[in-house]
Amino acid sequence: MADSDAAVDRAFLSMVLDRHGQDAAALLDLGLRVVIGRDAPRSPVNGAAVIELAAECGHAQALLYLSRLAAQGLTSRPGLAAAFAALEGACAAGDSAACAELEFMRARGLGSLEDARRWLDSPCEPEHLSRSPRVMVFRGLVAPEICGRLIELATHRQAEAKIYDLASGGMRTDPMRTNRRAPFSPVDLELLLQLVRMRIAKIFDTPVDFFEFPEVLHYCPGERYKPHVDYFHVAVPRFAEHVRIHGQRTKTALVYLNDGYEGGATTFSKLGFGFRGAPGDALFFHNVDDSGAGDMRTLHEGSPPTAGEKWLLSQWIRDRRQTFS
Repeated sequence: MADSDAAVDRAFLSMVLDRHGQDAAALLDLGLRVVIGRDAPRSPVNGAAVIELAAECGHAQALLYLSRLAAQGLTSRPGLAAAFAALEGACAAGDSAACAELEFMRARGLGSLEDARRWLDSPCEPEHLSRSPRVMVFRGLVAPEICGRLIELATHRQAEAKIYDLASGGMRTDPMRTNRRAPFSPVDLELLLQLVRMRIAKIFDTPVDFFEFPEVLHYCPGERYKPHVDYFHVAVPRFAEHVRIHGQRTKTALVYLNDGYEGGATTFSKLGFGFRGAPGDALFFHNVDDSGAGDMRTLHEGSPPTAGEKWLLSQWIRDRRQTFS
């Protein structure tokens, strides 16, 4: 994803080696900061290259992060085969998080490259809730145990959910959206979560490179996301500029992660129906019409639970390859 075809800055790597040598822990810390732009200029490819240097020193945790970045195409050896090899290497080197991740995947039949490819290619037939606009349900897209793992990954990283600000072009809190969200950065994307995204990509026949980074959404009783659309209104100058640079948000996938709550449907008021999935069910819909224009009929609401808590994975998809900038 993102800058996977960008060239590594060799002068930068030379400077890093001159400063840190074979200090794997220092290399890993720097690489992580550069990947996400924390107290450092953001460059995923350069950050991944620094993490590769740490992994070559045998640093177990560096191998874990190398696995995640290889699956996103950011490393010198990109792809799922390299991702599984790095994860197995991290586990063999004694990284407890890598061992737990690999053990969980093996228990769900996803512990090898062959298992993953088989799962990604397994059929999942849609139920059409609407043909125009296209709204589909895929029952059992992921196993309930995987849903539980995604909730675990999200629990400690929650923050207030925000909306785009028309005035500034940035993000802000707003009474129309009162739930919480757990965003994931490139280094947070466990291989399991990336496989879920790849399965969504297969169904939509859209490259994962077109995906925004995912979020897990959390709704407590009374919390909601009032009626809204997911596409950007290009009549608004700031949004038009955003779409020109980053592309339109053309598709949405929602994977329902739990049950045990009341209410909380995803409600399409203009289409006259709502949907509430069982754990592992996915709701897919197109936000634009066949001409690429935003389709107001996709107006929808994250209705509030009246009892219990609701969790779901939200994945927005653009009409062009995404970057980290």
